[in-house]
Amino acid sequence: MSFELDDSTGFEEPVAEAPAVTVAKEQSALAIAEDMDRVRNSLNEFDRVSAGLAELEARYPKDAVYPVETTNGMKDAIEHRAAWRGPRILVEKARKMAKAPLLALGKNIDARAAWITEQLEAGEQPVDQQIKAEEARREEERQRKAAAEAARVMRIQEALAEISENVIIACGKTSADIRLLSEQMHATLPDPDVFQEMLPQAKEAIAAGIAKLETALKAKLWEEAEAARVEQERLAEEQRRRDEAARLEAQRLENERVAREQAEAAARLAEERRKMEEELAALKAERDRIAQAEADRQARVQARFDRYEELLTYDEQQASQTISTAITRVTANAPSVDTFGDRLVEAQQKHALVLEHLQAALPGALRREEAEETARLAREAEAQAAQQAAEAAAAAEAAAARAAIVPVAEPVAQVRQPEQVLTMTLRDINAAFGGVITMSGEGMALLGFNALPVKGPAKVYPAADFDRICNAIADHVHTVRARRALASLEKAA
Repeated sequence: MSFELDDSTGFEEPVAEAPAVTVAKEQSALAIAEDMDRVRNSLNEFDRVSAGLAELEARYPKDAVYPVETTNGMKDAIEHRAAWRGPRILVEKARKMAKAPLLALGKNIDARAAWITEQLEAGEQPVDQQIKAEEARREEERQRKAAAEAARVMRIQEALAEISENVIIACGKTSADIRLLSEQMHATLPDPDVFQEMLPQAKEAIAAGIAKLETALKAKLWEEAEAARVEQERLAEEQRRRDEAARLEAQRLENERVAREQAEAAARLAEERRKMEEELAALKAERDRIAQAEADRQARVQARFDRYEELLTYDEQQASQTISTAITRVTANAPSVDTFGDRLVEAQQKHALVLEHLQAALPGALRREEAEETARLAREAEAQAAQQAAEAAAAAEAAAARAAIVPVAEPVAQVRQPEQVLTMTLRDINAAFGGVITMSGEGMALLGFNALPVKGPAKVYPAADFDRICNAIADHVHTVRARRALASLEKAA
């Protein structure tokens, strides 16, 4: 199966829609049949293309691959595409050709039906409106009459119900009201204009109401008598309850009075007990405070006596500064009654003994320290003299050795090199003391240190003497302090 179509194959325009059916022009049944034939022909085209799909697949497989980069390959590929595209275009054309008559047919059918319906309704509607208007009038009349009849029957029923309601209402009232209504109903006849065809029922309702009222009257008379008796008993019971309540209230007030008096008495006792306990606690606290204060005072007094005993152990082996400080403190803290109390005399005796002992030990300590200082200075002087002698001997020995190796004709001053000595100025020494001590040339001379003979106004000292300078300053301070303590002791004596 083959189709002679190329890529330029197009589609025909769809069949124009058929005009609507009007009274002047109407499509005939023969035209509709012709449209149906065109639809069947288009469907036959579908069948023909569908039947040739297998042959087309055999000639041009769907998964075929062509060497389109070559001329023959491209030609075969275009032929393959045209073989499949041609039937597709025919099917689409057949679809539109088959569908167009159907669309036009549907619109023509709708138009014909609408026109026919319009013609039929034109003959139906006027008479239909007359029939419906009459039916509505008859229904309205029927409902009006039914409503009037229902209202008439309702008025009669209400009149009958009023008879029964009056009886029921009267039965709930007093015997006088029941008797009055019963007499009125005996003297009343039902109105024919009111009850009409239900006049017998009205008479029966009146008779039944009279009978019910008579029965209710008897019951009400007994009920009222019984109520009067019960009321009398109730009043008597209320009076008894009031009397009992008054008695109970009087008893309650008396009980409250007694309870209040007992509570007040208990509160007074509790308050007295609380005050007594507070006073006892205060007394105990005061006794404890006094006892603690006395214990603290005794401890302080004993500590003072222990200090006295400790000071009595000081002798001339103790440092003079320590003894001097102790004398100053003992002298400034004379015993008083506030401090020693009943042991004042004992404290005064102990104070005098301690002061005497310390004043006796201070001169010995000063003499010992002065002797120790003198011995130390003597040892240092001997050591310094020995060091200077050794240095002189070494210098003489060195000079003799140099004289042995230096030619006689060469002056000694030309071969000797000056010995380098590390030195410190007064500014360097004072800076080393951190500004706490400031030394002058006179002060250094008093300590036994003379400046080196150098040119210039600055005084220069050997750096090796700095430790000896510090020791000399410490010895001088210690000596001055000992002398001041001795002078104070002699002045006090």
